[in-house]
Amino acid sequence: MESKLRRFESKDLLLMPFTPELGVHLLKWYYDLDYTNFFRHQVQVLRLEDFQRYEQLLGGQLFSIHKKDLDSSNIMDSVIGCVLVKPDNKSNRACHVGMLIEKKHQQASLCSQTSTLIGNYIYNSLGYKKIIMEILESHETLKQIITSHGFLYEGKFYNEAFVNGEWCNELRYCMMDTYFNKHYKSRIQDWSK
Repeated sequence: MESKLRRFESKDLLLMPFTPELGVHLLKWYYDLDYTNFFRHQVQVLRLEDFQRYEQLLGGQLFSIHKKDLDSSNIMDSVIGCVLVKPDNKSNRACHVGMLIEKKHQQASLCSQTSTLIGNYIYNSLGYKKIIMEILESHETLKQIITSHGFLYEGKFYNEAFVNGEWCNELRYCMMDTYFNKHYKSRIQDWSK
């Protein structure tokens, strides 16, 4: 993995590497029913100490999402979400990405900016060839967002997640580095001007 000093900036957002202070936000989201879907594969009881070392717990890299226009002198007060990058356990140069943005900040432009920033890092700094996203089959809005951004449907996992007392199917989507660089890399260059 690359140095933890990397940070990424778009028009409205800043992505920063995980720090233990982010654990407070993760704890809040983990026990909030609005974000159950994001944490659906973790059913254990976790404490603040667990979230302060969440990267090691998951075996991936975590970034906090900060909204630039929030009026705050403390950077941790501007946190509106997180992005997880976790290597696939095959030798296919792929990684899984999970993204959580707080409900009051969920809008298409922030989701798009976050995915563009993290995609650029994944493909052009880490050298991955493929991003994998797995979502609940019932999440129609997220399906539309993912496919409108160029993710391809790869398949269905039956009874893959236990959510709110029932087994749910998941859908798997992917995007290759060639597609990302053709359609999204110019945005990064525009933001850096």
